[in-house]
Order: sequence, then C-alpha cells, then structure tokens
Amino acid sequence: MSGATPGRQQWRALLETVVESVEEFGPQELQELKRRWHQLFGGGQQPFLWHCFSFRLHPHLTGAPAVADYEAQPVRAFLVFFEQAAWGFRCRGVRLPPWPLLRELSSQGPPEGRDVYVTQPTLNWVFCQTHEAGFGPYFARADPASTAGMA
Repeated sequence: MSGATPGRQQWRALLETVVESVEEFGPQELQELKRRWHQLFGGGQQPFLWHCFSFRLHPHLTGAPAVADYEAQPVRAFLVFFEQAAWGFRCRGVRLPPWPLLRELSSQGPPEGRDVYVTQPTLNWVFCQTHEAGFGPYFARADPASTAGMA
C-alpha cells in the first residue's frame, strides 16, 4: 500500500519482528471489520470500540488475566487494526506480538496507532491495548457463552 505514514511503518516493523508475513489492508476492509466488531461485541456508537469493555457492555478480562489469555491463543493468522487509522495488517505466524511491545508502541507511538486491536480473522476473540492509562488491556471472546467468569 502506498503512502506509508510513520505510524504505519512503526507498526509494520514491530510486526515483522515476530511474524512470517505482514500484508496491509485499507479503509474498505477496515470498515467491514469494524461493522462485524459491532455485531459481535456490541458497544453501539461509543466513541471508541473498547468502550464496550470499559462500560461493561460485553464480558471480558482485563489486566494480567487478559494478557495471559491473549498470549495463550494458538494462531496461524491474525489481524491487527487501530481505532484511528484507515489501515491495518493481516499477519501469518505462529506467535502473536508480545504484549510488552504492543503496550510500548501503543503508549509512545503515533497517534493513529495508540488503540490497537489484535484478533483472529473470524473475530472469535480480540485483544485490545488502549491509549488510556488505567483502562485495559482487554481480552474478550465473541461468544458470551465462552466467557464464563469474565467481567
């Protein structure tokens, strides 16, 4: 995709350190992804997607339990997208980006990459690192029946 911004380049460089392949996707695919997000996780028209967790509209884990569940997910393919960017990444690999790296780039990186979401292409689960200190990280499953014990 042409017109790479510093934020896009920073996130791509981070992902390329831990995955086998990284492909960018643009605004149309991102719009469809967010539409599916609203169907599965709710949240209505909140200012940020992750507000469905902070407002307790969908069962989730937060903090260390969220990180533990995220890091335990078996993966071959996953998506990385952002709240305020018109692009995202389709990744293939056997491990997810480590949470400390997501947290560091989310807190110190470019504005369009501060709320980061990592999910399976099917959106069965999602991990969210927010830009707000004291909120998140969050881990949730799309199926509320599989979220027993979550907040």
